[in-house]
Amino acid sequence: MNLNFLLAIIGTISCLIYLGIYVLLHLLPNKYNPVNNAVSDYGIGKTKRIFDFYLIFSFIAIAIVWIEIMNNNLPLWVSAAFILMLSGRTLVFIFPTNLKGQKINAITALHYVGATFSFAGAYICMTNLFFVGLTNFKFVQEILNIINFAAKPALVLLGASLLIKPFRKIFGLSERIYLTLFGIWLLIINILLAYSFLH
Repeated sequence: MNLNFLLAIIGTISCLIYLGIYVLLHLLPNKYNPVNNAVSDYGIGKTKRIFDFYLIFSFIAIAIVWIEIMNNNLPLWVSAAFILMLSGRTLVFIFPTNLKGQKINAITALHYVGATFSFAGAYICMTNLFFVGLTNFKFVQEILNIINFAAKPALVLLGASLLIKPFRKIFGLSERIYLTLFGIWLLIINILLAYSFLH
C-alpha cells in the first residue's frame, strides 16, 4: 500500500465523516431554521463541539486533496484556491459567528471573511478542476459536470441572499445548496484519487 493511496483513503473517510456530521447537525433538536439560519449558527451553543469536528474533518479532506495533486505541475491558482479554503475554515473555526440580528463585531467580521474565503475557493475548484482521466466511469464525470454547471447559479443565489434584503430570508437554504454541492464534489475527488492510486 503506497502513501498516496493511504492518504486518499484517509481523505475519503474524513470526507464521509464530514458529510455525516453535516447531516447530523440538521437532525439534532435545535432552534435553527435551515432556510433562514446559516450553517455556522450550529457553532453556537450545544452543537458547537459537533460543528468544530465538522470543520476539522472537512479541513483534513481538503488538505489531502491538495497534497495529492500539488506535485502534478498545476497552475498557481489551484494552490491559491486550496489556501483560500483552508485558511477560510481556520478563521471560521477560531472566530465564531453571531446569531442573526446581532451586531457585527471584529470576531464575527473575521468569521465572515473566513466563510467568504471558503466559498470562493470552493467555487474555483468546482468550476475548474475536472480531473479528467482520473476515472473511466462516465457517470462520475457527468456528476462533476452537473456540479460544475450548478456551482455558478448556486453562488449567485448565495450572494443575493447575503446582499439583497428580500433574499436574506433564504440565506440558510442557499448556503446549504452550495455546501452540499461542494461536499459531493470533495467526496468524489477523494474517491477518484484513491481509485487512481490503487490502479
